[in-house]
Amino acid sequence: MVKRKRAGWFNTYNLFIILVILVLSILFSFSFMLPEGSVSLCWAKESPAFINAEAISNFGKYVAVGTNLGLLTVYDSNGKVVLEKLFKEPILDLKFSYDESHIYVKSYSVYAVNIKNNSVVWEKFLKNHFVSDFYPFKGGNLGFVFTSKTELSNLYVYTDYRGRNIKQFELPEAYGRFKISASLNGKYLLFSSDEGSVYNIRYDGYVNWNTFLDPPIYKNSTDSYPILQEINNDGSTCISYTYEKFGKKGNILSFFDINGQIIWQKEFDSKINSINFSQDSKKVGLSNSSGVIIYRTDGTILYVNNQYGYESVISLVLPTSFLVGYMPTEDESYLASKRSIIIKFFSLYSNKLIYQKRLNSKNDYFLLSHDGLYFFEISKPFLIKLYKYS
Repeated sequence: MVKRKRAGWFNTYNLFIILVILVLSILFSFSFMLPEGSVSLCWAKESPAFINAEAISNFGKYVAVGTNLGLLTVYDSNGKVVLEKLFKEPILDLKFSYDESHIYVKSYSVYAVNIKNNSVVWEKFLKNHFVSDFYPFKGGNLGFVFTSKTELSNLYVYTDYRGRNIKQFELPEAYGRFKISASLNGKYLLFSSDEGSVYNIRYDGYVNWNTFLDPPIYKNSTDSYPILQEINNDGSTCISYTYEKFGKKGNILSFFDINGQIIWQKEFDSKINSINFSQDSKKVGLSNSSGVIIYRTDGTILYVNNQYGYESVISLVLPTSFLVGYMPTEDESYLASKRSIIIKFFSLYSNKLIYQKRLNSKNDYFLLSHDGLYFFEISKPFLIKLYKYS
């Protein structure tokens, strides 16, 4: 009888453990299923004039378009117009503040517009210079690149949220094209020129390191800018470029730490089309003709995603998913006549396809909110659509 009693207790205990495991398994499964979600259309609108610039705020609260006639229109996520303002010059670029309270309008100056109050709170310009680019940072500060109209020089101006100067310094010389990437926290800049010089610069002008990419970059008059670059909040850097040596071409991806030391390096036969850091700064996405590879920052591979007959032209690593822009390869003759980009969302947890959409023409493109939950589609010259991932 004792044995039966123990056996009964043992069976009950086992049943309890099995039930606990089942419940945990279900919860664990749901935690992986939930982020896969779906994408739905929020609204569609037509712009009253030719769209010249567009933006989406970090968390999808607002989207904005600026026209060649100087009209700024800001919509909320429900499609309601929350701000409309006419500027004297064509709008060339738009960016939201990180906290979504302001929108910055670039024309011949940069204007800071308070969305709630519908008012211009300050204007930024520099005599005998034009604004090449500007960067709103997390925390409210901004960075501006001013290019001289009279000589071969570029200034970087770091300001507070009111547009007041904190630091100003001259950027390294560039005899051709140059490119600047800024970390989201505003602490680091990555400057490169198309002849191969690369600088990692602190916001106050201190150069952490600089190097010259060798072997020389392969380029000709029809090439786009030869260096792809991204910089992380800790100052670590990813750089890719194409080289030619002894008649052989190659494609290099290098990961540098804040001191300029190469932590890891990869080489590819095919050209790298895009690179980007994930928003948690722990992953790097790469796209090329073979597809998409997502690396951890230690250089190990997290995911590989290939699509037969398609070349990956862009990849973005989001908090719970990754987005890929695929274009049919030249080899696929029946697809090559329809070389519009197909946008695909995949789950980071399971690599499963969540959603896909074909952009209809070369004038169609998209923007993503920083959290990856809103998808802003622009079909120039007039049509805009907002989608939500949930």
